[in-house]
Amino acid sequence: MEPNSSILASLPEENQNQDQDQSDHAHAPSAFASKPIRPPTQTSSEKYSPLDWKGYFDQEDDVCIPDSNDVFHIYAAGKEGPVVFCLHGGGYSGLSFAISARVIKEKARVVAMDLRGHGKSSTENEINMSIETLCKDVEAVVKTMYGDSPPAIVLVGHSMGGSVAVHLAAKKMLPSLAGLVVVDVVEGTAMASLMHMQKILSNRVQHFPTIEKSIEWNVRGGSLRNIESARISTPGTVTYDESHQCYRHRARLEETERYWKGWYEGLSDKFLSSPVPKLLLLAGTDRLDRALTIGQMQGKFQMVVVRHTGHAIQEDVPDEYAALVLNFISRNRIGPHGVEEFAGQRKHMPKQIVVCCKTDMDPSYMTCQDACRLDASSSSAFSQSLLRRRICIPITIHSYIFKNNSRIQTRKMRIRIPIQIGSDGVSENPNDDEDEEDEILELKQVMVVMMMIGNADADVQSDRERESGVIW
Repeated sequence: MEPNSSILASLPEENQNQDQDQSDHAHAPSAFASKPIRPPTQTSSEKYSPLDWKGYFDQEDDVCIPDSNDVFHIYAAGKEGPVVFCLHGGGYSGLSFAISARVIKEKARVVAMDLRGHGKSSTENEINMSIETLCKDVEAVVKTMYGDSPPAIVLVGHSMGGSVAVHLAAKKMLPSLAGLVVVDVVEGTAMASLMHMQKILSNRVQHFPTIEKSIEWNVRGGSLRNIESARISTPGTVTYDESHQCYRHRARLEETERYWKGWYEGLSDKFLSSPVPKLLLLAGTDRLDRALTIGQMQGKFQMVVVRHTGHAIQEDVPDEYAALVLNFISRNRIGPHGVEEFAGQRKHMPKQIVVCCKTDMDPSYMTCQDACRLDASSSSAFSQSLLRRRICIPITIHSYIFKNNSRIQTRKMRIRIPIQIGSDGVSENPNDDEDEEDEILELKQVMVVMMMIGNADADVQSDRERESGVIW
C-alpha cells in the first residue's frame, strides 16, 4: 500500500503544475482570437414560434351580418386603390395572405376574410359549407363593409376559396368585380383528388400540445414551405380544445364531404365564362384540364406557372405572388373605381378595328409563344408605342388560312378585349387601297399584342371575304 500512497501523494502537486501550464496557455495570443463566438443553437420552440399578424396587416375587424348571428373576421391593409379581396383554401385562414399583403398594400387595398368554419369567424352552422352558402357569405361581407357603393374588387381565391371566387364571378354576385385571380385550383385535378381526401384528412396529426408543434408539423410535412408564413398563418388554423387540453384543427373539413363535389363541378366552364379579366396561377402545368388548355390557347385568360412552390403559392413565394397580382391589376388598368381610361383618349378611339392578314395558322388557336415570336420579328415604331396605352374596343380580324399557296379557309373573329393603343393612333376600317398598306402592316401588331395580353372571348362568324397583301 505504501508505494501506492506515495504515488497518490504526488498527484495534487502534478495537477497544480498542469493547471499553471494551462493558465499560461490561456493568456497566450491565439490565431483564432478574433473568431466570433458561435451563437447559441436555436431551439425548436423558438424556430417555430408564432408571429404576430400586425407586422403585415394594418388592422383586424369583425363584420357582423345584419339579421343573422354570423360574424366574419377580416384582416385589412392599405388605404388606396382597388380592393384585393382574398379567399383562403379549406383548412387555411385569412392569415394565409399576410406576407403578400405587406407588399400589395403599397399599391392597393387588401382584405382577407376567414371563411365559414375557419379562423376567428363565428357562424350558426359551421358545417354548412355548400358553395351557395359560401358565396352568400362573401356577398354579405362585401355588402356590409361597403354598402351600395363598393370599390373595384379584384377577387383572389386559393383552392376551395378559388372555387368560391369563380362561382361569385360567374354568377355576377359582386357588381363592382373588376378582376379574378384563381390560385392553384383546377376542376379536373380537384375532382380526381376528392376520392382520396377523407384518407388524407384522417391520416394527418389531429392534436398538438402547443402551437409551435402545429407550425412545425406544417413545415416538416411540406404543407407550407415558407417558415415565416407558417409562423403567421398556422395559429389561425388551430383552436384550443379544453377537453383534451391541446390544440386541434379549427376547420372540421371531414364533416363537410357532402359539399365537396359542388365546389369543383363545372368549375372550368364557369371560370372561362366569367366576364372579367382572369389570371390563373398554377404550381404545375399538369394541373390543366382540357377545357382550360383550349381556353388558354384561345387567349381567354392569363396563366402563370409558378415554379419551386407547393399548393399554397401565396404562402410559399409571397413576394412573387404579390408581384403577379399587382402586375395583373396594372396591365388591366384596374383602379379604385374600376377599369380606368386615359383622359381625352376615348374620343379619339375608333368604334372598331379591322385587321386583315394572311397566315398559315388559325389565330384563334395561336399560343402566346407564337405571338411573341411574330412580334419579335417586327421593329415597328407603332408596335413599341403600343406598350404605353391600353383601352377596350372591339376588334374584327379577317384571317386567311393558307396551305401550299392556296387559300383553304376564311375566318372572321370579332373580339372585345383590353388592347394597348399607341400615341400614333389606329385606323378605323382600313381598306384595300395600295397606299394604306403600311397602315395595315402597323395594325397587325394590334393582333400580336392582343394574343399576348389574353382575356379574349372569340366568336368565329362567317362574313364577306376581305383581301389584303399583308403577310405574317
